[in-house]
Amino acid sequence: MYKSFLVLIFTVCFSTLFSQLNSLQKSALIEAIEEVISNDWFIVETQKGFDIYFCRSCQKAYRKELDSLGHFFTKERSKFFDFSLVDSVCYYPTVSNPPYRRPDSDSLFHLDMIRYYEKNNRVVFKIEFEEKWKKSTYDSVFRNNEILKTEILKQPIYKTSNRIFSDYRFLLPDARFKDRTNMYSFYFQKLPYSSSFLNQSIFIYSDKPYFFCDAMYVDLEDQFFYKKSVNRLENERKKALKIIALVLGIEDFEILD
Repeated sequence: MYKSFLVLIFTVCFSTLFSQLNSLQKSALIEAIEEVISNDWFIVETQKGFDIYFCRSCQKAYRKELDSLGHFFTKERSKFFDFSLVDSVCYYPTVSNPPYRRPDSDSLFHLDMIRYYEKNNRVVFKIEFEEKWKKSTYDSVFRNNEILKTEILKQPIYKTSNRIFSDYRFLLPDARFKDRTNMYSFYFQKLPYSSSFLNQSIFIYSDKPYFFCDAMYVDLEDQFFYKKSVNRLENERKKALKIIALVLGIEDFEILD
């Protein structure tokens, strides 16, 4: 903890000297996040920043080897991250109800639940850094987004929420509204967050494939995974996002999905 704190101080002091974070600075941020985030998350450095994966299977593999070798264990935890092991989850709609228990047969209900929570994606947050945007650039993109918003809201929108227009840094309307805005040569563009100490524009790409959905961890070792609250990941992912924003110095971060 003390080491990562010192390296993070280094990052704070020298980030203003670079238009792009170097590997040492990114490593300091990664280490600071790892100190406080749940052990089910693994962070992988990328060219523009880093990706944060939910991988409970990777953590289980790490704990298994750690418990078996004890004091002889020297392998870094990050070495247990394997893309082939990254857990698939189920993003399920929160606007519809799961199957109801059938009074005549629990086995049919069980099969319905397995089908309802079928694996369909992975949980990963992508963090990217860019040279600090000029205010004029930010304001121009914001104005264009507002023009598109006004055009779209001339007609009612269904199966979504007006919250998709409330913070263009966190999420953007998807492509299905393009037919309402085809008179313009541009579409919605993501806006960056600002940091209280990093002289960078920060982009956080959320994991959810669509609005009004939550994630369920599909534990293949437990056929009744859907009954256990620990496998419902919404609180876990929100906590992780808040930790990421806090470490990056984003003071006005809000989760809108």
